[in-house]
Amino acid sequence: MLRWIMALVVGFVFPVMADELSIIDSQGERHLVKTHLLAQQFPAAPVVTANPWAPEVHQYTGINIESLLDHYGLADTRVRLIALDNYSVVLEPGELATLRQPILATQKDGRPLTRRDFGPTWLIVDFDQHPDLDVERTRNLSVWQLAEIAPEQ
Repeated sequence: MLRWIMALVVGFVFPVMADELSIIDSQGERHLVKTHLLAQQFPAAPVVTANPWAPEVHQYTGINIESLLDHYGLADTRVRLIALDNYSVVLEPGELATLRQPILATQKDGRPLTRRDFGPTWLIVDFDQHPDLDVERTRNLSVWQLAEIAPEQ
């Protein structure tokens, strides 16, 4: 019975925390940060694009991932991007440059991304401006429902 109660409590509490991003810095310290605060601290230039999962053109705004990784000492480190469903992928050092200024989107067309819209945080690449990026590796890196960024050993 206690397990059921705990599962219900966690189920109701987790959505409240859904707008947070867990970042483990280069020293191993975990930071839980509200995504709207990260977007204010590390603003990214808007990306206006369609993509394989949202075929209409939308404007995405959010977090400059390069500045974020630099701030937490992860700029030249292999990092694991982990989604809410535990999907994960490793971003290699220097790989962000090949994606030509991707962002961690927190808003689509001026509204916060919801889970239904691949949010609350989604790594967005400008596929319209750079159609050559529409390849399997880029799609694998386009993590939606991003929950954690952690150094990879």
